[in-house]
Amino acid sequence: YVAQFDAKQLAWPPTAADVAAHLLQAGRSQQALAVLDGAARAAAAWHSPEWDDTRIAVLEALGRNDEAQQLRWACFAKTLSASHLRQHLKRLAAFEDVEAEERAFAVAEDHPMRLLALDFFVRWPAVARAGRLVLAHGPDWDGEAYEILGPAAERLSSEQPLAATLLLRSMLVFALSTGRTKRYRHAAEHLGSCELLAARIDDWQGMERHESFVGRVREVFGGRWSFWSLVER
Repeated sequence: YVAQFDAKQLAWPPTAADVAAHLLQAGRSQQALAVLDGAARAAAAWHSPEWDDTRIAVLEALGRNDEAQQLRWACFAKTLSASHLRQHLKRLAAFEDVEAEERAFAVAEDHPMRLLALDFFVRWPAVARAGRLVLAHGPDWDGEAYEILGPAAERLSSEQPLAATLLLRSMLVFALSTGRTKRYRHAAEHLGSCELLAARIDDWQGMERHESFVGRVREVFGGRWSFWSLVER
């Protein structure tokens, strides 16, 4: 199939998704599906997002809408892709989308990669679910994943101050325990935010209170002078 296209129009080496997309554009949907099927047999362990999206488009072009919907759901269940879920829900009959959304939330809550689940709930948005997920895992969050925890803590701070606190603490402790001096300024800001949030938390739900946490951090990381100098400014 590749030889039938102008080389200027096709990146080299082309992927199966590239070839199938060009065939689809040319109105040759059945051939596009054959290319994707061949690639699937060659590498069944993993499909790229481009492969999945192209296959969905091809299936719809062939009128195989149920299969396209099944693939959208499978993509969501694997990667917690909000875009695939939105497209799936948009094509459901009235009221079916509400039930499907609840099923999707259950899938996200049980997903083995909790950071993906948190990011999904924050972006959807489903703030209550995000807060519940954070509290379910307590302080056991990967503070290195600041690109996910930072926006999540900010989003949760207004409605879920305890959950936001746990994420801020995780990032703070990670920075101090690994000696990431470039992150000390952020860590100091996180500690300040935790103090403000603490004033709004009535029920700590068994989590360590702010004063106790600060005392423990001082005891363990008291030698991080550059960090404490930022805190005490």
